[in-house]
Amino acid sequence: MVSNNYATPKQLWKCIRQILHRRPAPSLPNHASIKSLCNYFSSHFKDKISLIHSAFTGHTPDIVNADSPQLHSKLASFEPATTAEVRNIIMSSPSKSCDLDPVPTILLKACLDVLIIPITDTIDASLRSGLFPKICAHVNTVLKNTTLPKEELNRYRHISNHSFISKILEKFVPNRLMSHIYINDSSNVSQSAYKQFHSTETALLKVHNVINLNIEDSVSGPLLFNLYTTPWITTLTKMRHTSIFI
Repeated sequence: MVSNNYATPKQLWKCIRQILHRRPAPSLPNHASIKSLCNYFSSHFKDKISLIHSAFTGHTPDIVNADSPQLHSKLASFEPATTAEVRNIIMSSPSKSCDLDPVPTILLKACLDVLIIPITDTIDASLRSGLFPKICAHVNTVLKNTTLPKEELNRYRHISNHSFISKILEKFVPNRLMSHIYINDSSNVSQSAYKQFHSTETALLKVHNVINLNIEDSVSGPLLFNLYTTPWITTLTKMRHTSIFI
């Protein structure tokens, strides 16, 4: 850890603090016991979720009449994992660990030839049963800023630390879903978010290209003006309500 971060003082000191187990005492509200504090936080965040949910009560989404896509195959079950696929995902993942990992990730990678079969069997069992390991995440509640009052629960945020094996397992399901989507030609060509090799720049390039191709159109002219005179988020919001993406 130290040798990998010797050129970055900030990361180097962070590694040293982790090795020496030097962690600042957490800032938490006054409480009688850990159990009561957990229940206190749990009730607070449940109430926040209920409040957000109630804001959508009675809202009827617009229904778009569209033909169902013709599927070439149905996704009745997930394909089993292979040792080669598991090895590739593990070795390409960052060597991060948390308190839930039985061994450090860097040691797991070093002993992967021995552990590859049981890890693959664990992933296959989860894909077949649809069940996730019971203990796969450790949630910490931290104050957003140390200068904020610690008695106000709205000033806290959750940090979820997942075990390394759960992170590997999480990558298999999207891979299977994306494979099914591509086989059935159900991928949206205009989607940029949460898509490999796509990003905000991809969406902006798409918009810029459409504007250039339709520069004399009655819709594209004002949009081109807005693109350079207003924030691009506002412009994209206006574009969503026009026929420019049709």
